[in-house]
Amino acid sequence: MAEEPPLKSFNYYHKLPKRATFLETPQERRYRHRRIWFRIGLFVLLAPINFYFGLTYFTFHRLTRPTSADFVGEAQQCIPVVIAAKQYQRDTANLPQTIYDLQPKYLAALPQKWCYFKNGEFFELVGYYSDLQAIAYDFTPGNEHWEVAGPFAPGRIPLPPVAIAPVLPPSTQPN
Repeated sequence: MAEEPPLKSFNYYHKLPKRATFLETPQERRYRHRRIWFRIGLFVLLAPINFYFGLTYFTFHRLTRPTSADFVGEAQQCIPVVIAAKQYQRDTANLPQTIYDLQPKYLAALPQKWCYFKNGEFFELVGYYSDLQAIAYDFTPGNEHWEVAGPFAPGRIPLPPVAIAPVLPPSTQPN
């Protein structure tokens, strides 16, 4: 077995040798500077385009930004929770404080998505990241509506308010 050479200690005070320098002609220097400015110009031109289209493509899987009408399907999936909340409100005269108040009497199973109640509104978070868009249902009498809030498509969702059937007294129920 060959002997290993002894390790050299680092000398932090030793000056490094000078790097080899290449002499540039003025024409080569101008060409190098033009390449640098061309790359900076490309970045300045393409970065906003990439930011706009790239963000919407990776978030919503398309090149155009969504509108509030694009969240109709997501809002329709929340209708059972809103119906359960209205039934809870009809029976107790208050809206539920949490989504767990609805289970098991009004809602058989909790929704798979992240839903919550706050200040008389129902919220469901949608999107790739949980803080992108929030679908809300406002329970204010006379102003009930679906709404989407967030940086991409704020506004009302074109869906009618959720209505539940009134409970008839036992004497007026049909046989």
